[in-house]
Amino acid sequence: MHRYLGISVVTAAVIVGSVASSNAEELRFTSWGGNFQTAQREIFLEAFKKETGISFVENSYQGGWGQFQAMADTGNIPWDVVEVESAELVRGCEQGLFVPIDWAKIGNKDDFIPGAATECGVGVMSSAYAFAYNRANVSTAPGSAKDFFDLAKFSGNRGIRNSPKNNLEFALIADGVKPSEIYSVLATQEGQDRAFAKLGTIKKNLQFYDATAQGYDWLVNGQVVFAMMFSNRIFDSAKEGKDIHLMWDGASYLLDSWVAIEGGNTEAAFKFMKVYSDPKLQAEFSKRMGFGPAMKTAESALDDKLKAYLPIGANLDNALDTGSETATLFWKDHMDDLTTKWNTWVASN
Repeated sequence: MHRYLGISVVTAAVIVGSVASSNAEELRFTSWGGNFQTAQREIFLEAFKKETGISFVENSYQGGWGQFQAMADTGNIPWDVVEVESAELVRGCEQGLFVPIDWAKIGNKDDFIPGAATECGVGVMSSAYAFAYNRANVSTAPGSAKDFFDLAKFSGNRGIRNSPKNNLEFALIADGVKPSEIYSVLATQEGQDRAFAKLGTIKKNLQFYDATAQGYDWLVNGQVVFAMMFSNRIFDSAKEGKDIHLMWDGASYLLDSWVAIEGGNTEAAFKFMKVYSDPKLQAEFSKRMGFGPAMKTAESALDDKLKAYLPIGANLDNALDTGSETATLFWKDHMDDLTTKWNTWVASN
């Protein structure tokens, strides 16, 4: 299941795994399902249909490379436009499965936030893994990533996702490593030891969650004073009226992208990407779902209270881009080894 969702996939017109012929009057649209895709349909797809007269059918995708490899192996192309994460974007572009973007048909690349206008991808939205706190459980608001590790100033347990990814990076930033240097440091044994040692200073106060909902519940009911959480979940809590906030220092953020599949209906895919790149529509999506827009000008349509919960602007001044090619290649090379080390460390006394 994709990191943003803990819900069932979209039920409308799902044809994953089937082979459909490309039709100039139809777009075969593929995203992450659930209420995330419902919002995309209601905000973007309906606008696309109204503007272009092209109908659409929806598919769902659960991440990874397997379905793309099947397309490359068989030549059967069931999708036209797909939302992918950075690892798949880089791989699909390198292997020629994703069509290079014709930016003359989409818009001005300078109107997109950094990383949202690439050779084969058009930015969808940004999400983040950040330091969250319940204002009811602290006498004063934390001021930096270092406060997550300060047991004298902020006593109590901390919740983190049971994974080395994001947490090792956060530990190094809190220990003074610049975001731009994180992966060069973490690629060394000394850097890995440093990250685990930093986390070790609060290990007796760490609670590890596998499901985001569990970590969030701990934060709400006071079982933890701080938690590292995906920002859109904290955005949802603010809409529910809960006094839970984000400390953005040391956050990790990433950006999904739309890609057009080679052999699919490229023209329809590009027309959809153009409609999607309307800042007014992106602002509407951010207000509804709590993800950062890919268009710079969309931010002006968001009020300051909402911006406090979005991975945009000054919130990312000391944040790490985990969707970059550097980060993607690092975790491709080190995920297995660091996961083994992480599991051993979690289980140790």
